[in-house]
Amino acid sequence: MISFWKVLPVLRAELHRGRRVLVLSDFDGTLSSLTPRPKGARISTRQRLVLGRLGREGFRLAVISGRELRDLRRRVALPGIVYGGNFGLELMGPGFHFLHPGISGRRAALAATWKQLLRLHRAFPKTVVENKKWGVALHYRGLYHDFKRGEVRAFHAAVSRFRRAELAPGLRWERGAMAWEIFPDVGWDKGVAADVIWRRMDRPYMLAFGDAQTDDPLFDAVRGKGISVQVGPGRKTTATYWLPSVDEVYRALELLAPMRPSGRG
Repeated sequence: MISFWKVLPVLRAELHRGRRVLVLSDFDGTLSSLTPRPKGARISTRQRLVLGRLGREGFRLAVISGRELRDLRRRVALPGIVYGGNFGLELMGPGFHFLHPGISGRRAALAATWKQLLRLHRAFPKTVVENKKWGVALHYRGLYHDFKRGEVRAFHAAVSRFRRAELAPGLRWERGAMAWEIFPDVGWDKGVAADVIWRRMDRPYMLAFGDAQTDDPLFDAVRGKGISVQVGPGRKTTATYWLPSVDEVYRALELLAPMRPSGRG
């Protein structure tokens, strides 16, 4: 991948041409540093000011996360932007609210998976099981925080057995950042959600940031319509550009904000 800083002149040129720009971003590991438990993720007042300035300077902003929509909105807490919860299965922005029609039929499967994962959590208490209404997440970062090789091996073996058992069909498993994400398999992901937002905003130039495997569909959706940026090291990805950390994301956004897209086509 290429350093994001090498593409900054290209972005400046797009803005000088009067292109509208849509900044799409993941939350955990991109706008907020990763934490051992999902509840610990925060963005600081200064970081929120950087995001808010983008809107004031004419940029569009969308945050698409694996988190539940309500939780994501509470943590970002910015008006006038688009939020995508559960990988974009639920979208909310100025004047619209979208909930994928296919997910209501997966409620029973999600409830069954939730109960099974709670049993797995009791066997491995350092894990966290998160109920996200339209999805479930199994976080295992805690196993690596206090690393014991035998415990880690046993956990991954148990997860493999659980997945092979197919106890709740109709769901999709995706590996996130030290987590398994389980959500309705309805042919939907962050990339499809990004395309919906892009069309709704009349096809602006897109700048996408993400850090995990679940962000690759977002990066794919941006190809030919803007640029994609992988945040953090050590992962094979479909993104073209790279930034090493969350702090560098905010540095990049701070530099972009004064460029002021004019809002023409």
